Amino acid sequence: MIPKGLSREGRKKWIQQLLDEDKDSDQEEIERIKTEWTKDARAVGLTLASLIDRVLGKRTPTGIGRIKDAPCKICGFKTEPLHDGRRHKSQGIYKSDRRPLTNAELTKFGLKKAANDN
Repeated sequence: MIPKGLSREGRKKWIQQLLDEDKDSDQEEIERIKTEWTKDARAVGLTLASLIDRVLGKRTPTGIGRIKDAPCKICGFKTEPLHDGRRHKSQGIYKSDRRPLTNAELTKFGLKKAANDN
């Protein structure tokens, strides 16, 4: 496995050394490590490339653009369909200008208050 205590650049160099070593001398070791990583990655539903990205510290885009099933932080209530703070952009460019949606704005955007909002 990867030595502990390495910086991101150190981890990157260590992985690159494994991949760049002379194919004849350590090919078996490289293949063993690749196979081990691939098995570990598949066991948790990842690809080898995504596992390497995680080791190098790259961020994955999961969750971006998804609206949570929770009340809007600005309005304080849920709507059907769900909305979040991005729906309030039309109220102004500054977050301090944003306020809960009015009934007219809810109708305009095709939203209605959820029956079971908490």
